[in-house]
Amino acid sequence: GNIDLTFFFGTELPDGEEGILDTGAGFKSHGGLSFGWDCNGDASVDYSSGRRNLGRGGGLGLNHFDRSNTCKNGAEYLPVHWSVQLPNGEYDVTVDFPEYYHQ
Repeated sequence: GNIDLTFFFGTELPDGEEGILDTGAGFKSHGGLSFGWDCNGDASVDYSSGRRNLGRGGGLGLNHFDRSNTCKNGAEYLPVHWSVQLPNGEYDVTVDFPEYYHQ
């Protein structure tokens, strides 16, 4: 069967849109679906302070994740990831980076 998931990363869902509103929490189970953020594999993060309203992200909202630059080892910045756990298989994925100057 098909899996159709739509995630939004702002503070609220856009009008008329259905989907899952990411809270900025670390990777964990959210009602049977596991998704979220990590810092170099460590899911004990909270990036909720970076969430922005619908005035940003072309009306979609966004998350300026790791806003305080906490994902680092000394002066070295570490990778921040967002992921969703899905069964093995092939997927068509669309990612929208709605602010053209931050690509």
